[in-house]
Order: sequence, then C-alpha cells, then structure tokens
Amino acid sequence: MDAVWACCWACPPLCDRATRERASNEATAVMDAALQQGLNVKLTMGTIITLTPPLTVTRDEMDTALDILDRCLQQVHAPAEKDRNDR
Repeated sequence: MDAVWACCWACPPLCDRATRERASNEATAVMDAALQQGLNVKLTMGTIITLTPPLTVTRDEMDTALDILDRCLQQVHAPAEKDRNDR
C-alpha cells in the first residue's frame, strides 16, 4: 500500500521583485489554464496559487498535478516576461 500524505503548496508570484508588484493577472491566468487542464487550484489573496490534494492522493496523481501546474506556469510566464521586457 502506498503511503498516505498531505500537502498544501502555495506559491506567491511577484511580477517585479524590486517593486514587489503582485502578479494577480498572471496568477488568475495560471488558475484558469490549470482548470482547463483538469487541475483544481485556488487563489488566496488574489496571487497565491494553492494546491491542496486529498489525503488519498497517489504519487502518480501528484506527479500529474505538478506536471499540469508546471506547464501552466510556463505558459503564463513566457508572455508575461515578454511584456515586462517591452516596457
């Protein structure tokens, strides 16, 4: 039997570390992209991406969830980075 474990993962994205500008638009885009791919994440305080899997999550399910989240972060990061560089 696989081990049962719990996880609450949160990532507070910042647009600009120097000004500490919050990335609320980017966080919303990540949440929307994840939902479209079947992963339910929540936003806390508008920018903190929170993943809270059930206690019965398997390693394969968690790997799938993290792969989806990684793809969504990359998908949103590339256009956002280009916009910041164009300023």
